[in-house]
This record gives sequence, structure tokens and C-alpha cells, in this order.
Amino acid sequence: MRCCTIVSVLAATTAALMPPVSVSQEFPAKPVRIIIAYGAGSGLDALTRQTAQDLSTLWKQPVIVENRPGASGIIAGEACKRSAPDGLTICMMNRSFFLLPFLLPKVPVDPVRDFTPVTKLLDLTQVIVAHPSVGAGNMKELLAVVRAKPGVFNYASLGTGSGISLLFEWMKKEYGLDIVHVPYKNPTDLVQSTVTGQTSVTMLGTLNFLGQIRSGKVRVLAVSDRMPQVPGVASLNEQGLPFDVSNWFGYFVPLGTSDTIVHRIRDDVAKLYAVPAFREKFLLEQALLPVSSTPEEFARSIPPDVAAGAAIIKATGAKLDQ
Repeated sequence: MRCCTIVSVLAATTAALMPPVSVSQEFPAKPVRIIIAYGAGSGLDALTRQTAQDLSTLWKQPVIVENRPGASGIIAGEACKRSAPDGLTICMMNRSFFLLPFLLPKVPVDPVRDFTPVTKLLDLTQVIVAHPSVGAGNMKELLAVVRAKPGVFNYASLGTGSGISLLFEWMKKEYGLDIVHVPYKNPTDLVQSTVTGQTSVTMLGTLNFLGQIRSGKVRVLAVSDRMPQVPGVASLNEQGLPFDVSNWFGYFVPLGTSDTIVHRIRDDVAKLYAVPAFREKFLLEQALLPVSSTPEEFARSIPPDVAAGAAIIKATGAKLDQ
């Protein structure tokens, strides 16, 4: 008995003398997945896949992108919520996802309470584009064309609550427009519908339309903010439409994930975004504005941003399409 006691004491003493193993150093011990609420092929999907590839090299573990499109981000959100809080599931979400509780009577996930913010990745610059057959070159001309032919034109969106749907619902009330809403699940389908003329006008992240803009397949009517990628195009505000269409994307993890792991993920993503070649090719050239905020900064920025979006929803009377 005494022998066993001595062995136990020696084992405990040895363990106490060994340097502590940091959770941060251990992470990740298994493959990681990044859940994104869009199908493959979109500009943000391409960015996420490049990020996953570089993180895989850094972490020496596979980092897999898992596309979960549909239901305005709810499918992706539920998958994230059900995941273990071990940092092995990272979820890309945007501003629109946080507005869902104001658009639906009941949401199976609580964007604020079910997830921990990791980092605001980027601010998304956006373009409003129209098929050339619409015959408009700016927002004033679009208003005139739609007014002249009520019910003839439509606009494409990624669902009620997205920036374009809120903008056009506001415009319908403000200017008495009669224009049909056509929701899509995936950005690539939305782009294709506008390029082919199935839908008349839409708004999406600039990176999704850069090729089509340069080839003349669509016309740019306005931008969220002036940008060098589409020179000479005035913003919505400059055209007399003071409407907030700002959007951002960030990484979140399931609630309960340790602060150490949250900061490890953020710090490694920030290192990647700071690499000049990555930053230029995959962000700035695509009209994406990198942010890489700390978890604390990101968490502080969300409540006022959500409140501003909720006020817009209330003013438009928008409801999520069932």
C-alpha cells in the first residue's frame, strides 16, 4: 500500500513539474470544417476555400469547406448550433443572418445567443446591376422605367432580409413601385438569372459581377460605396437614395467554445489576411475590404448594427418568404 502511495505521489509530482500544454498549441488536433451558407462557385465560396487551404497548411490538419445553402442561412446556422464547442466547426455568417428574428415569427436558432463571435472578416462592397434590356443606366432611370411599366420588371435576391430585398421593399413604399421579388438560394444562380435576363435587376457583392460588368453583360446602376473596380459609378446615397445596404461577413463558433481557441482561430486568420499576396489577390482585387477584428471588437459591433437593420425592417414591413 505504501509502495502504491509513493508511486502516486511521484507521478503527481512529475506531472506538476512538466510544463503545461497550451490548448492553443494543441488546437486543432483533428480536421476542421468551415460551414458557409452558400453553394459552391460564389466569390465568397472561393475566398473561403482559399482560406481553408492556407489554414490547413498552418494547422497541419485538413480544413474542409461545407456548403449548406438555403432558408436564408438557417440551415447553416442549425448545423453550426448542433456542433460541439471545440473549435473544429467554424461558421461564416453575415449581417442578414442576424436580422432573421425580425423577419420570422419563430427562428430555430438565436444568432446572438447561440454563437460566439470570432472575427469580422470583411465588409462587402455591393453593386446594383441590371440586364441591358431594362434600359436603365442609373437609379433615377430605373425608377422611371419601373414606374412606366408596373408589374413588368422583377428583382432577384438571396431572400427576404437580404440587402436588395430591403432596399426594394423600401423603394416600393417610398416611390410606389410595382416590381416582383424573385428569391434565390445561391449567388451563382442569381448572377446567371440576371445575365440571361430572367431577372431584371439585383444587388450582390461586387466580386460576383466583376467579370459580367467588364464584359458588358450587365449594367451597373449604383454601388454601396465608390470603388476603383467600377470607376465613375455613383453610390446610392449620391443618387439620392439614403439607404443602408452595408453587409459584412464574419466567423463564429458554437457557444461554449473556449476563449483560448476563439482567439487562436482569430489570430491565425488575421495573420493570413495580413499576407500581402493573399490580401491583394483574394480580398482587395475582389472589392472585399478586410477587417480581421478581435472577438471583443466584433461582439461590440453587432448589437448596434442589428438594431439599425431591425429599424429598416420595421419601416419596410418586410417578412420572410415561407
